[in-house]
Amino acid sequence: ITLEDGFLTEQLAANLRGTFDRKFAEPRSTGTDRFCWDYWHVPDQYTLVRTPADAYFDEPDFAALTEALTDFGQRTLGCNAITQPWLSYYVDGCEQRMHTDSWHGPFAYVLSLTPWETRQFRGGETFILEPALLDYWRGFDPTKGLEESKLTRTVDPCFNRLTIFDPRLPHGVREVRGTRDPREARLVLHGGVTDLGTPFFEGGLKEEQATDTLNDALEPLYEQLGQCERC
Repeated sequence: ITLEDGFLTEQLAANLRGTFDRKFAEPRSTGTDRFCWDYWHVPDQYTLVRTPADAYFDEPDFAALTEALTDFGQRTLGCNAITQPWLSYYVDGCEQRMHTDSWHGPFAYVLSLTPWETRQFRGGETFILEPALLDYWRGFDPTKGLEESKLTRTVDPCFNRLTIFDPRLPHGVREVRGTRDPREARLVLHGGVTDLGTPFFEGGLKEEQATDTLNDALEPLYEQLGQCERC
């Protein structure tokens, strides 16, 4: 798990949050901005309210957001691109029960726009199963009991915090209890970081300059792999 606090510039984070607050400022408004949300409910699994982020934010702010996420994915994770960002809010009763998202790419991201320190609800934390539990019996100790804090890792969605994790690990969002006001909800951007089948790299050499050297190094490896018996 990687946490990047203060991920976006203060101005961009404020702009994104401000757009959401502005569109929900008047509860009686009948503007089209209020009718783009999908109440996603899968019984006993998912309950949240979501919308594609690209159609929700101003174009310059959305471009700056995706540029920041893509640049981080390339330079820090070695991945080429991100999947479509979703914007979701969680009011009373919303949650994501344990699941995996391995098809989204090698990494998942959650970028919080929640004013966490002044929240008016309980719950809303991201929880991720500890990797050791996927090989539970190897390190099993019958003399020790385990409680939830030892079985999962919990991440608070603090404002402007980027959380990166392996989506193959079972994870979810704790049920929100308290507020029914979208302006007081857990509000996050989320999606996947993908390599599109090829890693991202940069440096002093151009790709064609490195090709021969890489081929010389990889040919013996391919020969060895070709001699391996299939399982």
